[in-house]
Amino acid sequence: MTSENLHGLRDRISPLHEANISVLGDKDVPIASFGGAGQSLLGNVLLELGLNYADAYTERLLPDGTSRPAEEHNEWRQRLAASHTKDSEQAPRSGRRRWPRFVKTHLPPEYFTNRPLLGAWVLIRDPRDALYSRYRFRVEYAQDPADIAAGSFENWLRLPGPAGLNPIDDWNHFYDSWLVNPSGKPSHAVSRFEDLKAEPSETLRPALQEFGITPNPRDILAAFERSSFSAMLTHEERNSGSETSHRPKQRIMRKGKPGEWREWITPELMELFAPTQTVAGRYGYRITDV
Repeated sequence: MTSENLHGLRDRISPLHEANISVLGDKDVPIASFGGAGQSLLGNVLLELGLNYADAYTERLLPDGTSRPAEEHNEWRQRLAASHTKDSEQAPRSGRRRWPRFVKTHLPPEYFTNRPLLGAWVLIRDPRDALYSRYRFRVEYAQDPADIAAGSFENWLRLPGPAGLNPIDDWNHFYDSWLVNPSGKPSHAVSRFEDLKAEPSETLRPALQEFGITPNPRDILAAFERSSFSAMLTHEERNSGSETSHRPKQRIMRKGKPGEWREWITPELMELFAPTQTVAGRYGYRITDV
């Protein structure tokens, strides 16, 4: 694979993630989302609920349902409140379920076709907000030279990434491929980020019921409260590295404000996002709205 094709895949596939895929079994559920869709929020909520959520990019998954943090990603993990708490536990939290194990991924479904999964869970966000959030992360936190070289969000949207796809086409391919329940299992959930923010219990509870879990609505609301932007930002502020002249202090956490695209959209950007309407429309979005 050429360096050009690797651009954009570096944060989606790694030797660690590949090794973790080989461990997945019939009680595992990949949570598939494109970068910027808000999986940090969902993962934090699941951990706050005492469920088993593992980040396949920063943990080593074991066949018995447990996982161990990968030391090389400690700096990242300590920034995320529930992940930091999980890593700090001397023993698994009392009452934390081992199964099903929910596993973060940003990969398309073909990577999982040979795994005997319990099912799959798709997390989606309005592509305008999701891709803008991803761009800000790539430029400000990851500080990827190729992304920075684009010079602007509009130029970045035109930049070829994995397999020659620009972010718009990549987003379309990702969510189009996950839409058809490629896990082949009866347990399959789809959650929209905007619905999780607006109606946490009404959105999360039926998704978890697909996988045999029926949490108390009060517990869901409490988990979302502990996973609020202010709570998670406060934690990150306390647990992030010091600012240096070489690398200014940057944050993972962003507000995750639904409809933020209305604050920066231009006619030129609206035209660029128009090709997402077909796929986004299948998930209930209207990209032509202003």
